[in-house]
Amino acid sequence: RYLNLLIELASITKFPLFDLALSTSGQMVESVLMFNANTRNEVIPSKPNEAAIKERTLNPIQGAFVKLPEPGIYDNIAVMDFRGLYPSIIASYNIDPYTLTKSEENTHKSPNGAMFLKSPMGLIPSVVNWLLDYRTKIKKELKNHDKNSETYKQLDARSWSLKIVTNSIYGYLAYPRSRWYSRESGDATTAYGRKHITETIAEAEKWGFHVLYGDTDSIFFLYKEKQKVLEFVEHINKS
Repeated sequence: RYLNLLIELASITKFPLFDLALSTSGQMVESVLMFNANTRNEVIPSKPNEAAIKERTLNPIQGAFVKLPEPGIYDNIAVMDFRGLYPSIIASYNIDPYTLTKSEENTHKSPNGAMFLKSPMGLIPSVVNWLLDYRTKIKKELKNHDKNSETYKQLDARSWSLKIVTNSIYGYLAYPRSRWYSRESGDATTAYGRKHITETIAEAEKWGFHVLYGDTDSIFFLYKEKQKVLEFVEHINKS
């Protein structure tokens, strides 16, 4: 299974298999972005120098929202989890260093005040969309194969490799050594994340649920009727 995963990661990132085995998640993301920037005829940013890296490191962004857990033993706990929260935020709000703008026309204004053009789509959101859509397609195809078949194992490895790269993109955006580093973009992503999770907690409490804990992209709450939980989930999906 591990070899299958490496092969699929190599295919997605365009790394030789030997180099891929020694690569970090940031290097894999960088390779994907460089390949796609080239296909879009975009200039690939240079690597930052040590002075820039030091400045970025000393100026970290604000992280995710965490609601401290309430100690105790409980029954009937429901867990709600945002699927791919940060990648979805990047794609939905077109968050990219080169879509940043000072104009308020045709823009998404993030909770931290940064504004991003709604169009055209930036490099990073376009790559995220491709990764998300590709993984959705693979997961549907998995249902058509026996779990013990070689085809299933290969597709499962491809699905996991897509997830690994997708979930690493936000970290790369805020990584001081990144070619595509953008403090405004990274900060906007976590700001949107805090906004969505706190709004979900507030909505859950309006519905009468007692929220025990929340962290980044999930909440844990007590319930009495399962049907009400299902109705709440449907409500959140529509909102």
